[in-house]
Amino acid sequence: MTWLVWRQYRAQGAIAAALLAAAAAVILADGFQIASHWHSILVRCSGNSTCLQQQSALVNGVVSDLPYISLIVPAVLGMLWGAPLVAHELEARTSDFA
Repeated sequence: MTWLVWRQYRAQGAIAAALLAAAAAVILADGFQIASHWHSILVRCSGNSTCLQQQSALVNGVVSDLPYISLIVPAVLGMLWGAPLVAHELEARTSDFA
């Protein structure tokens, strides 16, 4: 049974793994950019707490939008990718084997 499921969905699994790797790369690159910007703010504002409070609001990027992205992307993928897969399973009656 596992073999049948793997054979049917291996392309979707490979695409999902590639998308996950791309998202991880974007988050990692953005994290390095934020860390670099934060360290430059620390050097520029050393000893001045008001400067640090004003500049810390400037450090943002994809990581700050991650909670919103993590809610929207699965819903969109479920609608655009999952619904046709389920419809095909029901149409081909392969769900009866499960």
